[in-house]
Amino acid sequence: NLRCTFECDEPAPIFDNVSATHLYRIAQESVSNASRHGKAKNVAIRLSATPREVSLSIADDGVGIPLQLTRAKGLGLGIMQYRARIIDAQFSIAPQPHGGTLVRCYFAQAS
Repeated sequence: NLRCTFECDEPAPIFDNVSATHLYRIAQESVSNASRHGKAKNVAIRLSATPREVSLSIADDGVGIPLQLTRAKGLGLGIMQYRARIIDAQFSIAPQPHGGTLVRCYFAQAS
């Protein structure tokens, strides 16, 4: 009972298969958490890429993530942070102002 949408306005080539795989796994874990823990009904995944930067965001309308949990070392959160570090990406997870959770991951593309 989870409605997922994927938005990608332009083709988003990612020139490194390892980075693409880690982004996919981060998105997969985010959607799983939104459904399992957040009780979300809707998840929006957004991907964009330019020759210089790749950006992934996953927003849901669930109950939101408690602030103390964003700093905790939960297994799923820890793995997402680890995956982001492997690809030298910036990673954040935070409650949204009107409910739900927003996960962001972005990194510079190698030239």
